[in-house]
Amino acid sequence: MASTMMLGDGRTVLFWDDRWINGQSVREIAPMLYQCIPKWRRKTRTVAEGLDGNTWARDIQGTLGIHEIGQYLMLWQADMFGIIPGDTDYRIFAEDVAKIPGLDIIFVLGGYFYHTSYDTLENLLPGSIQARGENLFNLVKAFTNSPMLLKESERSNKAVNEGIDDLRAIFFDYLTWFMIFYPRDVSLIIHSLPVAIFLLTPLFLSFPNITMISLFQTVLDLARVTQQQQQQQQQQSL
Repeated sequence: MASTMMLGDGRTVLFWDDRWINGQSVREIAPMLYQCIPKWRRKTRTVAEGLDGNTWARDIQGTLGIHEIGQYLMLWQADMFGIIPGDTDYRIFAEDVAKIPGLDIIFVLGGYFYHTSYDTLENLLPGSIQARGENLFNLVKAFTNSPMLLKESERSNKAVNEGIDDLRAIFFDYLTWFMIFYPRDVSLIIHSLPVAIFLLTPLFLSFPNITMISLFQTVLDLARVTQQQQQQQQQQSL
């Protein structure tokens, strides 16, 4: 069970080792990023020091990989928005009112201006505004060219004509150790295997000469034939 603690002024609570973020420590939230912090700094950096001008970010040393960067963003979200309510107007409108997907832009640098009288356009870095504009422009282009905006029939025809695979995918991390990713077509096979094994187990027990390898081979052949039939039906519908 996670323990909680009173922060007070944050001068006696360690930023990296103590459980001060909703009952969790930074080590639990971002274990890979935690390894990028020198051991002596973990034992000396307090919460008050770390939150003063986001000093904690300067404790990170070495080259960050994809997972470390992802955990850095997770920690930033837990740090900035887990303690201080910082929901943007867009998030409230999109998730609580209209359920509309889109892009929520947050400026990270200069976070000490956030929700203060100094939170003005003059205090935004011009380079940040340019980068967000380029990202938004490219995102709009990707949205307009995405087959996901088409109707179901139009999307299927476009995928067949242009040889586009199903863009949907399954992805998740395993205990923050590594990322698992596979296409939706593969997921249909993987997620159907438990049902197939459950249904075929009585047959397998009745005929002990049937090996497990041959059983799996039969299931895979059946899935391959089913996929080919679906592709033929899509081509005939054109």
